[in-house]
Amino acid sequence: MLRAALWYAQSNRRASPSVVENAVLYDWAVEVFLLKNLCLRDHFSQAARKAFAEIEANEDALEIFKMATSKWERDMQQQKLSENLGGRLLFASVRSVAIQCTLSNPAVVKYVDKNKVKILAEMRTVLKSVSPPKASHSSFKHFTAAPFETMYFSAWLEATTLRSRANLSECVVNPLEFLPHIDLKKVRLQDLSSICESEVENIGKREGLLGLDGRVVPLQVNDSFLPSKAENRQIHPFPCSVCEERVSTFMYCRVCKLVVYCGKDCQKRDWKRKPGGHKQRCALLKENVTDVLLKNDEERGEIV
Repeated sequence: MLRAALWYAQSNRRASPSVVENAVLYDWAVEVFLLKNLCLRDHFSQAARKAFAEIEANEDALEIFKMATSKWERDMQQQKLSENLGGRLLFASVRSVAIQCTLSNPAVVKYVDKNKVKILAEMRTVLKSVSPPKASHSSFKHFTAAPFETMYFSAWLEATTLRSRANLSECVVNPLEFLPHIDLKKVRLQDLSSICESEVENIGKREGLLGLDGRVVPLQVNDSFLPSKAENRQIHPFPCSVCEERVSTFMYCRVCKLVVYCGKDCQKRDWKRKPGGHKQRCALLKENVTDVLLKNDEERGEIV
């Protein structure tokens, strides 16, 4: 399915050429992310390692790998994302899944071996673009936002090109601290994903990750790629009904459970506001919306 998604993207772009040079990569990624949301996490990881692993997939694997490891700054300028962290993270995720799917391909392994320095420079640019302001250049925990595949591939590149400890200051990810229990220099590129994924998960759960706000939080790993309710609250908080600020600690009106506030101050302001304050409509919302929805759910057996 992952290769078929690439063929679909290629045929679409032959029919409708785009001014965006990496359009095939981004079209392919749209289909891949849809597939990811339908898969269990372990199943997708296994499929990604096998999809382009055979010699007959060399041409396809090289095409998307080269797009995923070049021209990051040009794409950011073209898409006007220099001030948009969310957009940069999305584009980094696209490149990351392409890397994940192609590292096991023999032609990609040969290409990386010949172009390590050039590819490393690009990976450093990507990580600096999506890392939190307070990030230090050490372990993977300091790059919560950056996709894991990009991080461990970058760490492997740093390890295999590092000439001496004197050059560690140049590394965006310190290869000696990134995964301290793994000697990345001795890991074959085609084995990198399977070795690193479980180790990254274990360390993330044990030590936590540094978020964009500078706080260390535990890594949550679900069987599915779909975010949990708690993760959705962190990633996509609802806007406050009064000031429209989005905070992960947002609260609902305890009575109608429909109106969102960033905190108690805005809740009090909205309750007392005249005319049209929430005090005047809270009971009506509960009776005509909340209670009706809850009753319908109970009748369908969705609420116990």
